[in-house]
Parts: sequence; structure tokens; C-alpha cells
Amino acid sequence: MRRLLEVWRCKNRVLGGIAAIVCAAQLSSAAVAQETPIPSDLPIPKGVVITPPGPSTTQQNAGFSGMWVGRWDGARSTALIVTAIKGDDVDAIFCYGDRPKTWASSKSGLESADCTKASGTISDGHMKIRMSSADAIYTMNNDGTLSGSWEFTSTKLRATLQRVQYP
Repeated sequence: MRRLLEVWRCKNRVLGGIAAIVCAAQLSSAAVAQETPIPSDLPIPKGVVITPPGPSTTQQNAGFSGMWVGRWDGARSTALIVTAIKGDDVDAIFCYGDRPKTWASSKSGLESADCTKASGTISDGHMKIRMSSADAIYTMNNDGTLSGSWEFTSTKLRATLQRVQYP
């Protein structure tokens, strides 16, 4: 009932049916963000500040801001915390869980859970995060999730990430 009231209030704040639908979708994605659990094997750093994107950042780019979790190839936990977006430039923290026992050590090159600071850029709807071992590329999907690809040596991993609330 409360969600219905929020949608009604949102609808009354904006003009036109399209704006009301967009507003309802944003409220719905916020509810998903709160319901998606953070995998227990991810070493999420404490005290991270996520700076809201400023006015020089497009709405499309601003959509990448926040914390995202998922699994590479459905197995290895991952988190991406986009801490700042200034125009097309991105600061982030890239986290990954322990290497699944079923993966050969060469599949990702990273053995145990860890996090690393990274930077990147957004261009044409794709966010490229640069790391020492490989680049991860993320694309926003129509359903509010991120599709990720990570190429390391001859291996290409894929993930779908959900937005979550930073703890």
C-alpha cells in the first residue's frame, strides 16, 4: 500500500503519463536494490563514500553510480562500487570473491577474495573499468541491471549485476 502511495505522489509531481511510468520504474528498481543480498564471500570495504554525480554528468552516465553485485559466469561473486562519476570519468572499487574450486587458476588469475581501486570512462553507454590485469566493461540493461564482460588472457567472463544498497 505504501508503494502505491509513493507512486501516486510521484505521479502527481510530474506531468504526463510517460513521466509517471519512469518514476514508478525508478521506485521499483530501488525496491530490487534493497532485496538483492550481498554474497558473503565478498570483502566489501567499510567507510566507502559514494559521491552523487554532479550536474556535468548526463543522466545516462549517472545511472552507473552506486553498488552492484553479481557472479562471473554464474560462479564467482563480484561487486562493483562506483564511487564517483565526473562527466565521463569514473572512480570505482572492484571486488571479487574466492575463486570457485571448479575454476582452473588461469581462468581469472585472481586466487582469493579481494578489492581494488580502479578508474575508468563511460562512452556510448558502456563503462570501461581499467585494472592492472584486465579491463571490465559494463553496459546498462533496460531492466536496470548491468551486463559485464571481463577479458583476461584467453578467457572471457560474463556477469549480470544487480544494484544493491551499500551497507
